[in-house]
Amino acid sequence: MGGRPLFALALVAMPVAALPVETIRRVLEGGESACRRAGIPVAGGHSVDAVEPIYGLVVVGVVDPRCLKRNSGAQPGDVVVLGKPLGVGVYGAAVRQQITGTQYRELIDTTTQLNTPGIRLATLAGVHALTDVTGFGKAVAVRFSTRRMPYLSARFSRSAPVYTRHGGTKRGATL
Repeated sequence: MGGRPLFALALVAMPVAALPVETIRRVLEGGESACRRAGIPVAGGHSVDAVEPIYGLVVVGVVDPRCLKRNSGAQPGDVVVLGKPLGVGVYGAAVRQQITGTQYRELIDTTTQLNTPGIRLATLAGVHALTDVTGFGKAVAVRFSTRRMPYLSARFSRSAPVYTRHGGTKRGATL
């Protein structure tokens, strides 16, 4: 992490026979909107007919090698900083169930939040590692890091925000 984005490629899998074209169009427009906020174009991608809707963006960029931060670069004593509440994947899976309007709004607000702080953080001398745990979760990211660096142990603050079953976020994440 720590790079400057240049463009994105869209990965689209939609149940064409089951979803209205308008819905698919709105999903694509959402991706384009996020890319506009990041200052980059959607330069292409790939689409397929699928049983379940899937949409994602692959971002291509450049990074100054002196600012490149990997998830394996953490050092003893480093602090883990979370940029988003934990549990976004679980919350996203809950969309298939019934969730409230407030829960849905929080999900959308979080999942559409750009990861722009990484660019600036990568330039700071005291920052040794950066990662985006989206899709894997905190436990897997920490396990990956500790397996590659046995001296690393993670301690998460009880004030880390997590999504709750009943809507909203609460404090109290532990590992």
